[in-house]
Amino acid sequence: MYLNLLSKILRNTICEVNAPTPTPLEMSEIEEILDSLLKEGIDLNISKDNLVAALQYTKKSRNIHTYVSEKSLDNIKSCVDLIEKDCVPGDLIDCGVLRGGTSIYMAGILKSYGIKNRNLIVADSFEGLPPPCIEDGVFSNEFWYRFSKNLPMYFLDCYCDIEQVKNNFKLYGLLSEQVIFKKGWFSKTLDPKYFKNNLSLIRIDADWYQSTLDVLESCYPKLSKGGIVIIDDYKLVGCRKAVDEFRISNKIFDEIKFADKDAGVIWWRK
Repeated sequence: MYLNLLSKILRNTICEVNAPTPTPLEMSEIEEILDSLLKEGIDLNISKDNLVAALQYTKKSRNIHTYVSEKSLDNIKSCVDLIEKDCVPGDLIDCGVLRGGTSIYMAGILKSYGIKNRNLIVADSFEGLPPPCIEDGVFSNEFWYRFSKNLPMYFLDCYCDIEQVKNNFKLYGLLSEQVIFKKGWFSKTLDPKYFKNNLSLIRIDADWYQSTLDVLESCYPKLSKGGIVIIDDYKLVGCRKAVDEFRISNKIFDEIKFADKDAGVIWWRK
């Protein structure tokens, strides 16, 4: 019951019955951006109404601590159940945390299960997203990143200060010595030499091609046999390309399973 309630509070499904609706100003600003892109010869292949509807999901005014689905959180719990059942050694790491909601949920699992022999590593730049690259596609480059500063009402830049994330942990009574924060760009902070222990669960919510690849290259060698990888953004073209290339180059043939097909959340077991 505790984890079920924690999931609902983190996603604010108790108070937020209906999804937020766009204001006339939002509609106007999105229309102007799409028109300006078309004048440059850039077509995002999405209508104004569909784009605005999708953006409501990332609205900063929503009083929530995670944007992931109930299915995705349930999958994290199921994965911890598996590694506990099979005594897979290693810590948990959450890469790309925004407001910290999924990490808070993972800390809640450790607390509710009474798990003391695993740490939770919370890794993020805490400075927002880095620039995307060509592998991330037109939408990511020409809208998501390019206009993130023009649309401050949305979390397009994925920026949340580390102290705010720590405060969010405190709100739930889940900030402890088991929670280790790792601040910085993944390419610089997640060197395999950094990890004192092996890993049993790697969750990646890094959006872009290079960020996803950086995490896989750094963390996967430390993943114990029987350990699990969760990818939150397999629906995004750059993330999918990074995952597919990494699996091919490292001869990983473990079955990919969907935790939430609509959201593009996948997982596999080593």
